[in-house]
Amino acid sequence: MFRGIGQGEKSLIVTTLRTIIMQVGFAYIFAFYSDIGLSGVWIGVALGNMIAALVSFTWGKMTIIRLKEKFSIF
Repeated sequence: MFRGIGQGEKSLIVTTLRTIIMQVGFAYIFAFYSDIGLSGVWIGVALGNMIAALVSFTWGKMTIIRLKEKFSIF
């Protein structure tokens, strides 16, 4: 969505947040600190994706609302 409206830098931020920070971070925490092992890695990846999706959706919704107000489209 961000790339489609010409705000590609936000898309890059969301992708970096999801893959590097959320997925790797949660996978590491669940694998080593909770002693779940390989299952913890998969749980961490899934949880990282879910949280990043929630953040992305919220940020996208706020961006669309601001664009509507700016251009009075709808």
